[in-house]
Amino acid sequence: MQRTLRLHRVTIGQTRAVRGPDALETTVVGAVIAIAMLFAVDIGIRQMHVVEALEAASLAATVKRNETVYLATHGHWPTPGDPMMTANARHGQYVTDVQIGQNGNMTMRLRLSRTTGHRREPDTGVLLFRPHLLGVPGYQSVTLLCGYAQPVEPPHARATPNPTTLDRRDLPPFCR
Repeated sequence: MQRTLRLHRVTIGQTRAVRGPDALETTVVGAVIAIAMLFAVDIGIRQMHVVEALEAASLAATVKRNETVYLATHGHWPTPGDPMMTANARHGQYVTDVQIGQNGNMTMRLRLSRTTGHRREPDTGVLLFRPHLLGVPGYQSVTLLCGYAQPVEPPHARATPNPTTLDRRDLPPFCR
């Protein structure tokens, strides 16, 4: 009986299943996973900022209803600072204050969460909601324009300065 001596094993040309991944492949896969996680964290932070602005839009809908009823009843917008318009929409988790201005404009102050490095720092921002009348006189409806949104047709009322301090990317799409 003849015996064959194997002095060494040859791995050149064998499949990856036999020899396993090498260091370069492992490093590349690790780098790709790390980059994907960074993008995922950034997208998550952006979505959190949009949620903060969406709460303001939700509270603005309540104030809009109050203002619309006031406009239909009295024929003009409520006076600036009228507490009855904002009585049930004063605070939320992110909204700290709601104020009524000229021509029914609503200014909301938001408490925002900003992340710098590994620390979360509180920040504040302002978001403006402007009522806009649509339709013909006598059959008008009121819609809200928030942030940087512009009406499709020029508004009938005089334009007011926009004190919105939030970044456009942090706003919901209908406010950009």
